[in-house]
Amino acid sequence: MDEQQAFLETLKAEREIAKVIRLAARASDRKDLSAQRACYHDDAIDNHGMFNGPVDDFFAWLQPHHENYDMFLHFMGTPSIEVEGTRAFSETYCLAVTQLKVHTLYTLTAAPMTMIGCRFLDEFEQRDGAWKILKRTVVFEWSKTDYAAPAKVPPTPGGPMVPPFRSPEDFVYKLGDGILMKPPAAARA
Repeated sequence: MDEQQAFLETLKAEREIAKVIRLAARASDRKDLSAQRACYHDDAIDNHGMFNGPVDDFFAWLQPHHENYDMFLHFMGTPSIEVEGTRAFSETYCLAVTQLKVHTLYTLTAAPMTMIGCRFLDEFEQRDGAWKILKRTVVFEWSKTDYAAPAKVPPTPGGPMVPPFRSPEDFVYKLGDGILMKPPAAARA
């Protein structure tokens, strides 16, 4: 492989890896655990601090955890990616915003809303043409919790705004026939 071809292959790998990082975050925000799970190899390990272990155990832990939240939003920074053959390493800064569901134990109609500054440190591996996460470690930098009422879609003169959903009812699944929520191309084949 000549130098230009090697450069193009690296660019392609970096782009595919960045897409996986974004899909994992977007799928978490929409509570689409199957799309999120598709970003990991079967033998992957995830260390989210509160959980550290095999990926399938992580998703078994994550399912009931997600049910407690009205909102998840991950604002992902541009990942730093280094590709070494069929392995790659990345660091992605993230600002995550979460809001617990309003329960009767909270006063009035407010629920905890937490902003978290963290970094995703990922080890990727390319198998059968698909780049997926082999090991993920989340490094928590800081967090801040306030109390806020859950968002309501306000009425507007031109009609209602598009409401968010943490499910396949969300508009992102209608956009381009759901292309943004599908696993990496090689994994779909």
